[in-house]
Amino acid sequence: MEGSPSTSRAALSAPAVLALAAILLAGAALRVPHLGGPIDEPHAWRQAETAQFARSFYRDGIDLLHPSVCWLGGHRALALEFPLPEAVVALGYRAAGREWLPLARIFSLLCYLGAAAYLFRIVSMLFGSAAGAWSAIVFLVLPLGLYYSRAVHVDPAALLCAHAAFFYALLFYEHGGWPNAVRASIWAALGFLIKAPYLFYLGLPVLAWIATRFAWRRALVLVLAAVPAIVAFLWWRQHALLVNAGVPDWGFIPGFKADFAKHVTGSASWFYGTPAERLDPHTWRVMAYRVWREVATPIGVMLLLSGLATA
Repeated sequence: MEGSPSTSRAALSAPAVLALAAILLAGAALRVPHLGGPIDEPHAWRQAETAQFARSFYRDGIDLLHPSVCWLGGHRALALEFPLPEAVVALGYRAAGREWLPLARIFSLLCYLGAAAYLFRIVSMLFGSAAGAWSAIVFLVLPLGLYYSRAVHVDPAALLCAHAAFFYALLFYEHGGWPNAVRASIWAALGFLIKAPYLFYLGLPVLAWIATRFAWRRALVLVLAAVPAIVAFLWWRQHALLVNAGVPDWGFIPGFKADFAKHVTGSASWFYGTPAERLDPHTWRVMAYRVWREVATPIGVMLLLSGLATA
C-alpha cells in the first residue's frame, strides 16, 4: 500500500483493494459468532422496536409512511426514523420465507462494513492508503462498533449513508464529475431521512475542506446537492408530526407519561435532546466518560497521543 496521499486519482491500487478486503473479512469474522440469539442489552428496548417495524412490514405489507409498533394497542402506527432499513430487512424475511432475526443483524453488519469501506476510501484519498487502512481497522475494533454493528438498529445504515455522502462530496470537489455530486446528494438524502445527526456533523469537515481550496462553482454544486437532503428531512419530520398526532393519549398510565410525551407526541427532543440536556454539565461529563471508556478506550487514547507526538 502507498503511504502517501493520491489526490490525482480516486481509484484504489490493487494492494489497497486486497488490504481493504482483508480488513473487512477480519472485522466480519469478529462478529459472525454473535449474530444469533435473542435481542440483548444495551438498548434492547430500541432494538425491539426496530425489529417490530421489520416484523410488521413482513407480516402486514411494507408501508414506509406508517410503520407500526406493538405497544400502542389497536392504533399501532408510529413514525420515528424513516424505516427504510427495516423495510430492507422485511424483504430479506420474505426472501427467506420466515422472520429470522440474524438477517436483521446481518443487514446491520453489512451496513457497518460498508461504512468502514467508505471510511477507508475517504482517508486514503486524503492521506494515503496506509492511513486509510489504520482508520478502517480502528473503526472495526471500537467497543461501541463491535456491539452496535451487529445490533438490530438503524444506526449502521445511517452511518453508511453518512460516509458514502462524505466520500462522494469530497470526490466531486477534488475530481469533479456530475455523477459524484448526484451520488453524494442521494446518499445524503437517505441519511437525513434515517438519522440526520450522522450527516449533519460530517458536513463540518466538508466545509473545512472546501475552505482550504475554495472553488465557487464546485462549492455551489455541493450546496445544491444538499438541498434534497434538507427537504427530505423537513418533509419526514412534518409527516411524523402528523402521524404521531393521531396516537391516543396514554399519558394517564403511571410511569408512562414522561416517556409518552417524549417519544410519541411528535416532539423531536427524544431525537436531539432538549436545550436543558444540552446545557447540563452532567450530560457532558457522562459523554466525556463514555468517549474515554467506550469509544476511544484508554489504550486508544494512548495510541492517539503517541501518534500525535510522533507525527
